[in-house]
Amino acid sequence: DPKVIKELFAILAKETDPDEKIEEPSREYRAGLVEALLYKFLIMALGDSVPDSKKSGTQDLRFLRPLQQGSQEYKTDPKLYPVNKPVEKLEATLQCSGEAEYINDIPALHNEVHAAMVVSTQANCDIESVDPSKALSIQGVIDYVDHKDIPGLNNVTSHKKFDEPLFVTDHVYYAGQAVGVIVAESFEIAHKASRMVDITYKNKKTPILSIKEALN
Repeated sequence: DPKVIKELFAILAKETDPDEKIEEPSREYRAGLVEALLYKFLIMALGDSVPDSKKSGTQDLRFLRPLQQGSQEYKTDPKLYPVNKPVEKLEATLQCSGEAEYINDIPALHNEVHAAMVVSTQANCDIESVDPSKALSIQGVIDYVDHKDIPGLNNVTSHKKFDEPLFVTDHVYYAGQAVGVIVAESFEIAHKASRMVDITYKNKKTPILSIKEALN
């Protein structure tokens, strides 16, 4: 009965409430996965009464589809070389062979700590206060670091003509600008705590969203 099936999925959608965990896929994805598994079970249970167009929902596509491959071709003009000349990417061989080593390939060290950026949620405004007390109260959080902890110049582009602060001191130029960093005993704790730092803004102005607005 299609009506019963719809009611079943409606009840399941209401009762499925996954936990919010930074290390796991989104809640929406995991809730949808539960419904997908029920759908697959129903198709298997109903057997031959299921239309042929829906029977593929019970099959493992890894064993049904052939190995996929693709290629791209670009026209080049030798007269313009080295511009537009095809060259192999420097890291290509290591990456394709699996020999390239990434951060997650390196085993964790004893007493290793993790960091997560605390970023602004507003643009074109000033910071009135930053309160990391809630984040620091979480077990496993080691410290909070911002511009006040930098003994030297708070600038990552000191060798260039324009300044770019490592951490915001007072004025926020864009949403997502680094305000500080949380240091903790694990990746999960660091990212959870970074979202608990309270930032109060003042002098909020209309964001500048185009080059024309910036020039004016």
